[in-house]
Amino acid sequence: MSRLASLTRPVAAQDAPPVVAVAAAVPAAVPAQAFSGGQAGRQAEDALRSRIREAVQEAVRCPAAARMMHLSGKVGVGFDYRDGALVGAVQIERSSGTPILDAAAAGAVRIAHYPSAPPETASQILRLLIWVDEACDG
Repeated sequence: MSRLASLTRPVAAQDAPPVVAVAAAVPAAVPAQAFSGGQAGRQAEDALRSRIREAVQEAVRCPAAARMMHLSGKVGVGFDYRDGALVGAVQIERSSGTPILDAAAAGAVRIAHYPSAPPETASQILRLLIWVDEACDG
């Protein structure tokens, strides 16, 4: 194989980043479901959403370049959660206007340590939009 051919060959599945492999394993048509159980179910869902938001916020790591420029911003990151794990791809729903902060927020979603879902909701997918606050001023 020529050197040019090896540089332009299609990317094989094993060469893809782990997030892509996870996204490919989840059917795209899986609908997000609301937790059931009336008022108690809504309270459980709200509590879980809050714990997930905290897990993502704790995972935020400001890149060195963002710290040097004292950047700060708020990024809306969309993703699906099921039974203590990220499901599928992470999407920037609302940009901070600064690509480096957007990338750091998406990275925080990918590495966060998520809480387990209550047993009655373990198989349900929760669609989330998390606002990630980033203050890289030092």
